[in-house]
Amino acid sequence: MSTTPYSAPFGPGDDDPLQNWLGRPHLPVLVLDEEPGAQIILAMLHRAAVAFTYYGGSTPGKLRTVRPSEVFRLEEDGPVYVRAWCEIRRAERTFRLDRARLSVVAQHRLSAPRRANRS
Repeated sequence: MSTTPYSAPFGPGDDDPLQNWLGRPHLPVLVLDEEPGAQIILAMLHRAAVAFTYYGGSTPGKLRTVRPSEVFRLEEDGPVYVRAWCEIRRAERTFRLDRARLSVVAQHRLSAPRRANRS
């Protein structure tokens, strides 16, 4: 039987590679100029939902509506990931940002939070 890190039957004392990966330190990302990153960060800051088509995971090309809680990298120059509540899965999921494309549903642009006027 062939096994991969995602389908391996873990025995006593075996480490789950996915849990090890998720447990690594996260480097926060709060500024991205390119899409969809900028809109996802704004959605996170506004605690809003955003929709994108995701070309990864078990259902590539599926429209996902998520509420982002974290945007991060695992390595300084590594890919950007989004940790979010997925409405379809009804659970927290991690998405690799370069596999996401904003949907037409999400094209209404969020504005950056306004700073308080301190005169």
